[in-house]
Amino acid sequence: MPRTAKNTITRISLFSGWTLLMALSLMAVVVLLVWWQRLLSHNLEVQYGYIESQLKNNKTATAEFYELVLAQDEKLASRYFIPGKPIRVKPGAADFAAERLKNRQRMVLYEQLFFIVLLLSGQLFFLYIFARERLQRKQVEETILLATHELRQPLQSLSLALETLKPRAKAKTLAAIETGLSEISKLAQHIRFLAETFSTGAGARKTQVDDLDDYITRVCTADFAPEQITRIRRDVATAQNFTIGMSDPLFHFVVRNLLENALKYGSGPIEITAAVAAKRLVINVRSKGAPIPAQEFEKLGRIFQRSGSTLVQNTPGFGLGLYLCGRIVRRASGKLQLSQSAEGIVTARLELKII
Repeated sequence: MPRTAKNTITRISLFSGWTLLMALSLMAVVVLLVWWQRLLSHNLEVQYGYIESQLKNNKTATAEFYELVLAQDEKLASRYFIPGKPIRVKPGAADFAAERLKNRQRMVLYEQLFFIVLLLSGQLFFLYIFARERLQRKQVEETILLATHELRQPLQSLSLALETLKPRAKAKTLAAIETGLSEISKLAQHIRFLAETFSTGAGARKTQVDDLDDYITRVCTADFAPEQITRIRRDVATAQNFTIGMSDPLFHFVVRNLLENALKYGSGPIEITAAVAAKRLVINVRSKGAPIPAQEFEKLGRIFQRSGSTLVQNTPGFGLGLYLCGRIVRRASGKLQLSQSAEGIVTARLELKII
């Protein structure tokens, strides 16, 4: 039996704020390695200093001291100590111990430098990725703002042309032109919302909800035709006087988009439930339609991604809405997840923090 498919639209990408966190972690590791190298060098200096002081002007050594030297430096013990009773020490042992200290300290330094260079290379790589990511986001933001600006004039020109053609245009032609204008206007709004999600502080805006039932009712009836409104079944729990960390236009956009998708791709009535639980506003939009293959379902929510198996493939739209919803909800520290049962029941679950 097919399993329920899930798709978390608000999943965080690898190259985001985590990149900076990884770079800072690498810097902390480098500092730790430097401190560790100094500690090892100091310990070696103390140990060899003690050995050197005991070897000066002494021709014999105790068994305990010999065991200490053997554990610390086997080469020194085998070359300058003659086992027996008593244990004799060859001349030059103190000078050799001082030389061995310098060699051991140099070896520790080289090892630490190798690891530091390795980690710094990794750090520079991640910083490069982070800088490239920021540059790409800046370019996308500028492109979006430019596209939003450039769409204004064509819309105004088309609206003026439509007013001119109204007296002579046939009803079918007029309806087609109006539909096209509506879709272009919707795309412009999508781009404007995308630009807003890229802007600094976009997730810091708040919305005060006095009554959850009234609020959801207003969202469900504001932008839909009467025949669409009759398909929407609402089940809203009682909740009053709370604040969500998202602006009213953005929240309206997200819920409206989820309802639009349910109405477009589902058949029969759709259901929207809303409730407050564990300091979170939870909204579920549920619809039933033709099942989408699991591989395609997992791709929904990517930019310009649409299912190739839906019956409305040729309807207007660019697959941008769910992507925008995911970005908006993620900026508000929320969660948006799609799930599909084996029977083709799709549930869009929206969770927002109450602040």
